Parts: sequence; C-alpha cells; structure tokens
Amino acid sequence: MTTDNMTYCKPANAGLESSKKAVARRLARLLNSMYDEINGYVVEGKIIDDLISLRRKLNDGLEKDGWRVTWDDNKHRWRVLPPKP
Repeated sequence: MTTDNMTYCKPANAGLESSKKAVARRLARLLNSMYDEINGYVVEGKIIDDLISLRRKLNDGLEKDGWRVTWDDNKHRWRVLPPKP
C-alpha cells in the first residue's frame, strides 16, 4: 500500500475527542513536548537531531494539508489550527 496520496492528518470519526479543534490541541501538545525535550537539554546525542527532523516533517505534512502551525513568541509554544472549511 502506498501512502503518497493519502491525507497527512485527518480527525478520526470517534466523537468529540476527534473534532478538528481537539485534534489541533493535541497536535500542539505533541509539538510542545518535542520542543521541551529538544531545548530542555534533558538528553543529548543523535536523538535531538531525530526529534528536530520529526518536528519539521510533522509541520510540513500538517501545513500541506491546510493545518496552520505557528510559533507563539510570547508564550513560547506551538499553536495548531485546523484547516479552514
């Protein structure tokens, strides 16, 4: 099965927790957790490069699907908004 033409991220049909806003909040939490690990100097080594690469890949895929991924300089956190209808 090829995944080249698949949607990168689409909320599942699983009730309120899979609404677009809820999914956006969870994605932002994931990105913020990765940011904390990268910048908190909790670990060192190649894992940091892998986390940065994964974060970039997630951002690119989400933006390709119309999700808006932004960095809030005032709050030092990622913000994710669902695609506009």
